[in-house]
Amino acid sequence: MQKNKNFYSALKQYRDPNLTYRMAIHAFDGLQELDMIYVVQDGYYDRIKIEGSLTRYKATHRLTEIIYTTLFI
Repeated sequence: MQKNKNFYSALKQYRDPNLTYRMAIHAFDGLQELDMIYVVQDGYYDRIKIEGSLTRYKATHRLTEIIYTTLFI
């Protein structure tokens, strides 16, 4: 997940006017609080090496069950 605030407004071709940084972060935090996702690897950015990695997350069993029951039952 991109947690860099500037990403959400930087490139016009990737910009979605209906999705802001605050909305994405609140949704991410909310899903974590509801135990629906968990972070597998924290993201980072090394300014010296000019490299980094995005935050990686996975769905919990709880979220997959909700999706499964919504779609298939």
